[in-house]
Amino acid sequence: MPPPEAHKTLKPEQIALLREWVSRGRSMRSCGRSFRQKHQAIPAVMHGEWVRNGIDNFVLARLEKKD
Repeated sequence: MPPPEAHKTLKPEQIALLREWVSRGRSMRSCGRSFRQKHQAIPAVMHGEWVRNGIDNFVLARLEKKD
């Protein structure tokens, strides 16, 4: 972090802040909702033969809704 191919480095104060954060035992739960998995039911679609995976269901359901 950041990945080597980005050719960027963290400043010393940023590294110190991360080390402090880790030393205090912070967990991913304390990061907020953005890191939590959200499970949604896969929507039903009228043209199931077009679906190859679960993501297709979401896209196709939206398209069918917009006609």
